[in-house]
Order: sequence, then C-alpha cells, then structure tokens
Amino acid sequence: MKKSLLLLSGYAGKSATTLLILWGFARLSGAEGAGQFAYAMAVSFPVFILAELGLRNVLQTLHDTPPFRAYLWLRAGGVALAVASIGLTAVWADAFPPAAVLVPLLGMRAADSLLDICYGCLQADGRIGAVAGWMWTNTLLTVVAVAVPIAYNLAAEASIWGSFGASLVVLVPVAVWCLRTIDPTPWRPNRRDTRRVLGAGANLGVSQGVSSAMTYLPTVYLAASASTAVVGVFAVTQYVVTFGNLFLSSIQQTQLRSLRSGLASGGRERLKSLSLAVGARQVGVGLGIAVLALVAFPPLLPLVFGDEFTVSRWEFLPIALAVVALSGDYATSAPQLVLNRYRTRVGVAVAGLAAALVVAGLTYEDATLTTAGYVVLAGIAARAATGLAMVRKLL
Repeated sequence: MKKSLLLLSGYAGKSATTLLILWGFARLSGAEGAGQFAYAMAVSFPVFILAELGLRNVLQTLHDTPPFRAYLWLRAGGVALAVASIGLTAVWADAFPPAAVLVPLLGMRAADSLLDICYGCLQADGRIGAVAGWMWTNTLLTVVAVAVPIAYNLAAEASIWGSFGASLVVLVPVAVWCLRTIDPTPWRPNRRDTRRVLGAGANLGVSQGVSSAMTYLPTVYLAASASTAVVGVFAVTQYVVTFGNLFLSSIQQTQLRSLRSGLASGGRERLKSLSLAVGARQVGVGLGIAVLALVAFPPLLPLVFGDEFTVSRWEFLPIALAVVALSGDYATSAPQLVLNRYRTRVGVAVAGLAAALVVAGLTYEDATLTTAGYVVLAGIAARAATGLAMVRKLL
C-alpha cells in the first residue's frame, strides 16, 4: 500500500504539470490559447504512444526479459520516428497547430517518453520511492517553468519550453543511474531480443495508440465543428479523465509484480483472486475521483481558469461517468498483461475506438461539450465491457 501511495503521489504531481501548462495558456491566451495547446496534444500524443510500444509494461511483465539497454534503444528509436513523422506531417498539412506550440511540445513529449522507460527500469528493480521522487522533482521544476512566463507576462509557449527543460534535467541523471547501477548488463542490438520485445510491444503499442486516439478523438471532433475556445474548455474538463487514467495506471504499475508472482506460485486461480482485489481497489478509486470531480470541478473551473470555462454539472456528467468506466477497463487489463496476452488489448482498444466513432458520427452536426463527453464515455465503456468479456475467458 505504501508503494502504491508513493507512486500515486508521483503520478499526481506529474499529471498536474499538463494541467498547469493548460492553466498557463488560459491565463496568458484565454480559452483559445488553451484550445491550441489541447489540439496540439490531440494530433501528436497518440503518435508517441503508438511509437512507445508499451515497452514499460513489457519490461515489467515479459518472461525472461532482455536487459534494460534493449528497451532504451528501442524507445529512443520509436521517439525519433514519432518526432520525424509528426514534423513531416506538419510541413505538408495546413490544419496543424502552429510551430510555436508544436515544436516545444514535441521536445517535451520526447523527453518524457525516454523518462518513462527509465522509470520502468527503476520500478522493475523495486525502487518505487525513487520513481516518485524523480517525478516530483520534475513536477516542481515544471511549476517554476510555468510560473515564470505568467509572472513576467511572456508568451504562453514559454511554459512548454520550460517543461521540456525540466524533463531533460531529470532525464540525464535517471538514465545514467539505470545504465550504470540498476541494470549495467551490456547489450548489443540483435535480432532475437529485438524480435521478442517488438513482438510483445507491437500489440501493446497498437492497443495503447488506438486507445489514445480514442481519448483525443473528441478534441479533434470539436476542433472540426466548434470554436478553438470550446476545445480549450473541453480539454480542461476532460483532464479529469487524464488524471484518473494516471492514478489508475499507477495502481496497476505497483501491482504487476505481485500479480506475476501470484501466477508463478499459485497459477491462474491465484491470479484471479489477486486480480479481483486489485480491480476492486481500482473501481473504488475511480468512483471516488468521479464523485469528487462532479461536486467540485464545475464551480472551481471559472474561479481558477476564468469565466470562459464555466460548465454545468450536466455538461460534466459524462466525463465523471467515464472515469468510473475507466476504472473497470484497468481492472480487466492487468491480468491480460501478466498472462502476456498483449494481443487481446488490441481488440479492446479497437472496440473502444469504434464505439467512440459511432457516437461522434451520430452527433457531429450538433457537437457540444456534452456530446464530446459522451464520445469519451462510449469509448471507455466499450473498452471496459470488451476487456471483461476477454478476462472471463482467460480466467
């Protein structure tokens, strides 16, 4: 429990940094500026998540896993591919975010992606406290990076550059520590290890990339049919789902080792009982976040972000329900990862994206904050239902 709380605190701090940058854009550029930042995330983050190949989860769950250097090498290659593909698309596509926002965002996301696999190395070695500590270091540096542009009335994009710098400052010592101390095992690129990791990671990468596309679909959906200001307001409200996602992910990350040990010692029956306990905690967390957000978020938004960000509880309701559905999705994904059934996650992700696309298509002519919320809810609920059906077959 202590490890879970430590990692939860680290994820909470890290997740708050994106909200801080959104807040900085809202204060310096209004809802329209926040909308530009949200749109830039929507068109770039799914590409990164696809290119990351879920390697952090593979590192912790793959049986007889290769050394950490293999994962770092593959992650660096994936990051380079993501940056190149987004950059080339931005050159040729007219409806892309401005370079002033996109360039620092790509740098920040690339550094965070490399940090993510380094955190996976520390976590696989049981150093949960170190992961949380470095996450909080990154968070505090980012707070300073956002505060300076606001204090001196600089361009909003300066906060993204500051967050990029904060991630680099943390990345260097963490990567060196992992390579020299935690897992100094030498490794040279070879076909066998690369094929094993990519074989496992490809399925996770596709599933997480598709899930990310589903998450950001409502932002693109609103950007195509509503004003940039509406996109900015929705990005802030949807952040509750992002926050819940990071909290639930941290619970899962701390439990993967114990679930894997349970499978090794007691077989699938033991894994089933442990998964039920972990899943119950995740659903409890999801319910708590949803209720708290539904009560507190609507009145707080205009106070913190400005009058442009006024939303009713009715408009916010589908977002709160989506957090509850998300907890069910996480409850079903952990046993699939431990059983190395990475391919089943692709089916789960596709079902979620399909459901979200159906709702988006039906409501496209009258896109609002409320309908965008139901696009999110439909996709996550479909993922949870599909995941439950697959887990029942496995266990």
